Amino acid sequence: MLDAGPVPSVAPPPVPEWLGATAVDASTLEMPLRETLRNPWGILHGGALASLVDLTAAHVTAGITTSVVLHFLAPNRVGPVRATARRIGTRADGAVLRIEVRDQGADRVTALAVVTSA
Repeated sequence: MLDAGPVPSVAPPPVPEWLGATAVDASTLEMPLRETLRNPWGILHGGALASLVDLTAAHVTAGITTSVVLHFLAPNRVGPVRATARRIGTRADGAVLRIEVRDQGADRVTALAVVTSA
């Protein structure tokens, strides 16, 4: 049996605060690539990137993500990491967004996502 350890005495911060995600404009969020967000290979953890995509969709639509197709194209090594959303359509279940993730320091696209937000 695994031991989860002691219950933290302080509640964790909200996800945007924990990631350090801040708004650049009405369609873009950015976060620093902190050491605590890197995986054992020294690159941004995929879950942190997926969270940034989800937060960006919420930032643009004020809705909740109902589906995501996320393609990892290249590692994020330098930072900051920036996610920019563009509305590409509407379905019965919400707005459809294309979200491009870039490693600003490396000047390259690192992930592409198609997100439905209701």
